[in-house]
Amino acid sequence: MRERNISVKLRIRPQKEITNEVIKVVKNKKAEIEEDRIKFKNHEFFPDEIFRSDGDYIKLENGYLAPLFVPNPTFCDQGIIFYEVAQPMIDALWQHESSTLILTGPSESGKRYTLLGTEDNPGILKVLFGQIFDVVNQKRLQGQKTKVNFSAVQIYDEQIQNLARHPASWPSKGLPSHTYRRIEFFDSIDENVFNESEASRLLNRAVENQKEFMEENFVTKEEVHTLFRVKLTQIIGMQAKEATMTFVVMTASELKHYNGKVISSNRRKTTKDTHQDLLSWLQFLKSPTQKRPKQSFCALTKIMKESFFRSSEICVLGTIFPPSENSATFTFLSDLGSLMKNKEF
Repeated sequence: MRERNISVKLRIRPQKEITNEVIKVVKNKKAEIEEDRIKFKNHEFFPDEIFRSDGDYIKLENGYLAPLFVPNPTFCDQGIIFYEVAQPMIDALWQHESSTLILTGPSESGKRYTLLGTEDNPGILKVLFGQIFDVVNQKRLQGQKTKVNFSAVQIYDEQIQNLARHPASWPSKGLPSHTYRRIEFFDSIDENVFNESEASRLLNRAVENQKEFMEENFVTKEEVHTLFRVKLTQIIGMQAKEATMTFVVMTASELKHYNGKVISSNRRKTTKDTHQDLLSWLQFLKSPTQKRPKQSFCALTKIMKESFFRSSEICVLGTIFPPSENSATFTFLSDLGSLMKNKEF
């Protein structure tokens, strides 16, 4: 099995005082974040990196937080996240190395903001498109053939739905999670994109389709996983060299209510099952001598297995917002941290 690096990082959404902050978790339970470690459930966890923001902030009209004054050196903006987390993965893409970024955290902690951002403060995906097509256009001028594909899906109630298509066209039982004739799941729904504006339109369409589905079916953000994949194919001589970047926005909530809606106990149980399924696969990928996990029962890991095996870099980025209920996030991250240290969890 190929060698791969699995890292665990943490992004804390801005708040007024960050020094030795105590993060709300659940009743009577707290997680304390210090300079380089997390104390949770009577044990310590050292993330590979903690991105934090210090100083006062203001709330913008779009609901996001921004520093009140000129950002000091410890203010973690979108640019820092991009260049520290995503840039190494993009560089590896041109070397035919695949990667996976998993964003997990409670509602309003900044998962989607990190990935999508805003028009004035774009996230990882939108900056990535600009970078990729800058290089693709140069290669095309030099006569080199390079193809870019993009796909986007959501998982709701264990059903897989293609966000590139309007919800009215979705099969009632969702897409099959298995593949046919050894074709990877994402390859079966890939859209070919020729330039940055086309890629952005496809991304925006996926976001709008998901929003429309949620509004019409009274679905909350706490009930869906969202996945995006970018595939780069370079024609070198007679060979086609492929590499992918896969992004997963994974819900990590144990909330019983969200925006006035009751989240069913079955859905909360599915979240826990997905976490355990994912931990088992990451443990296997980290230590191939371990016994291969049993067949995945969760849709997320079913369609992600191929991406995991392809990836030389897997990064789990936990997003935290102090006033939120962060118990599931800290449990998952601390278990994963123990797993990476080869400890029992």
